[in-house]
Amino acid sequence: MNKGVFVVSRNIMIALFLLIGSFTLHAQTNCKLTDLKVETNTCDINGKFDVMLSFIHENTSDSFRILGNGKNYGIFAYNKLPIKLNLAADCITNYEFVVSDKVNNTCRAFMNLGKKCCDDKCQIQLDNVEVGECKNGKYQLYLGTIRTNSNAENFIIYNNGTKVGTYKKNKFPLTLQEFTASATQTFNQVVVCADGNTNCCDTLKLVNPCVCSIYHLQGQITNCDTTSATFDLTVNFDHIMTSDSFRIGGNAINYGIYAYKEAPITIRDLPIGTSLDYEFLVADKSNIFCFGVLNLGEIGDCNHECDIDDVIAKPLVCVDGNFFVEITFKSQNTSIKGFEIRENSMSYGTYKYGLDKYRVGPLSGDCNKVYKFVIVDKDNPDCTAFTTLKNDGCCDCNLRDFSVMEECIDSKLVAYRVNFKSTKTTGTFNLILNNVRIGTYSYANLPIRVTNVALASTMATFKIIDIADERCQNEFVYEFKCLQGEKCELKDLVVTSSECNADKKFFGIVKFKTNNPGKQGFYIQVNGVVIDTFKYGKEAYEVGPLDGCDTNFKFFVIDVQHAECRKDFNLVHKSCCTEKCEIAAIRFENSPCKDGKYTVDLNFRHSGTSPRFDIFINGNLVSTADYKDLPITLENLESKVKYNIVIRDRKNGDCRGELNLPIIECTTAVNDTYSSSLQLYPNPSKDLVTIIVDQKHKVVITDLLGRTCLSTQIDKEVNTINISGLSKGIYFVHLTDASENSKTAKLIVE
Repeated sequence: MNKGVFVVSRNIMIALFLLIGSFTLHAQTNCKLTDLKVETNTCDINGKFDVMLSFIHENTSDSFRILGNGKNYGIFAYNKLPIKLNLAADCITNYEFVVSDKVNNTCRAFMNLGKKCCDDKCQIQLDNVEVGECKNGKYQLYLGTIRTNSNAENFIIYNNGTKVGTYKKNKFPLTLQEFTASATQTFNQVVVCADGNTNCCDTLKLVNPCVCSIYHLQGQITNCDTTSATFDLTVNFDHIMTSDSFRIGGNAINYGIYAYKEAPITIRDLPIGTSLDYEFLVADKSNIFCFGVLNLGEIGDCNHECDIDDVIAKPLVCVDGNFFVEITFKSQNTSIKGFEIRENSMSYGTYKYGLDKYRVGPLSGDCNKVYKFVIVDKDNPDCTAFTTLKNDGCCDCNLRDFSVMEECIDSKLVAYRVNFKSTKTTGTFNLILNNVRIGTYSYANLPIRVTNVALASTMATFKIIDIADERCQNEFVYEFKCLQGEKCELKDLVVTSSECNADKKFFGIVKFKTNNPGKQGFYIQVNGVVIDTFKYGKEAYEVGPLDGCDTNFKFFVIDVQHAECRKDFNLVHKSCCTEKCEIAAIRFENSPCKDGKYTVDLNFRHSGTSPRFDIFINGNLVSTADYKDLPITLENLESKVKYNIVIRDRKNGDCRGELNLPIIECTTAVNDTYSSSLQLYPNPSKDLVTIIVDQKHKVVITDLLGRTCLSTQIDKEVNTINISGLSKGIYFVHLTDASENSKTAKLIVE
């Protein structure tokens, strides 16, 4: 979600430090930058924070530059210390700062600040969400009005981890006609985030209308009798895209077939006082892959009273004086009929147990009111719990809905007016433009007219800070339409590469043209790392040396004074490393299932690779690891999910290996366990199945009755067997090596 953020490791930053420092050695060997300190303040409502940099300097020039994380923050005079930067607290960027003298690049200091996270000040809430019927794997999704305390104008929608698009706030309520559903998961995850702040999101867990699902299973123990040592269990659940009936079983017992309209159903006279961990499987009669599991655990006595505990009420964003509340709680052996939420004697309705959280509202914001939320079981009114909420969020300061109106004469800016809305503020505020204070004004005098129009760029960052409470602040970016002068332009950027040297490195030769560039020069960034700052005027600029084992380089030329004035170029360079990169023979071994999930250990052969590799699962980057750490472990893989695993070299994207894991089911009596010396995929399969082994084997495929359906010999590492002659069903693949060691795996033929 942070497409424009480049995270540079400490080692890379230090390497850059040494690289730049080796270009020139100045006579000012006594130049010193020491005691670099980086201090931060609390986050504002947009997820940003201020960084104050200060240090001691001796025998320096008159100014210095600040670099970090692929960005040039600019050139500053030493007499302006300390320097304040405003950054995004995204919990991802490992913030690092290099301070270097403008004249003497070897005179510098380094500090690693690390990651910065904000409290949940920015909030987004969709007031209504509706899911339509499924058609060809897609469905209609209605997203209601966005309630937010952010000043964001654009919002990004993600569907199951994939970006769908960016939409303006005034386009909500929004109806998406063909929203793609997951092909396997019971729930679709839809996330709506403020553009530029991935900590400010509303995450929606929506029932998938396109797959058969049995979910929200609940069991209630009744009629528990210590004399007969038995109890009854009432089971209920939700379902979608199912047939007319279902089977229920568990612990090797089949409890029968029922029509869905008969639910809830009661299973009677179950024994207590045993060491049996009760597990119940509800499966659709026509689709064995459509099921849900209820884990009841061991029932050793009749002490199973209804219990509700740990009620938590969290206020959501306050808009126009009203707000919603998000309620969570824990429950045990509660009623199948559900529960009621009450607030100070007012009922918000009846709900089903089983959701992660519940939203109620809207409530009217009252700074003096204590809100009391009570959870009451519908079948047992004595089974209840409550919590109180003293701060509804409507009492906090809020600055929002910013606007700028320009006053232009003959397409020249002569003045502009700034306006915004505010709640719970004091009398006055400071208006700051591009880190320069414009003045102090009264909220009552809004909009504010400003006649100082000496702006260096069309892009302007405004910040409003309440005088009495500096925590009450917000900022917004505006692009002026009628500023004097032409815009800065960089064009015709071309980058060529030199020949590789003995150290397997090369230089990039950068050429480009300009119109109206800034007076402070430009800087060149390569693959997210700022190389250096240069002056305009040369025909070509030499950048490097660069690592010749890489083949893809992204060059950016960026004007120091006008950050929006930039140009990029993709350089594909012939590798200086001649050894062929190879990743092959990927093997795996999975652990037995636990809580419906399993773990896989991966190993493979590799040669001519860089030190590290990336791991992609179903197209998503999940991890980066060192080859020396093989084998590596992938945890928390879901039962009955197809996984495509790609291993890709970190520096050579064309050097990769691929593995399709067989579908592993965690709901059978015996967990499917696969060995690293036996790989079987795709599984399920229709006509061809691939078997990967580490030596010669005899292969025998049998059906559920033990009858041999196919027999053959395999002696290669990767073998393809034609199974098109087998009928649909479940089979077992038996492998036996020369030492009579055998292995067995389950195969599903579709």
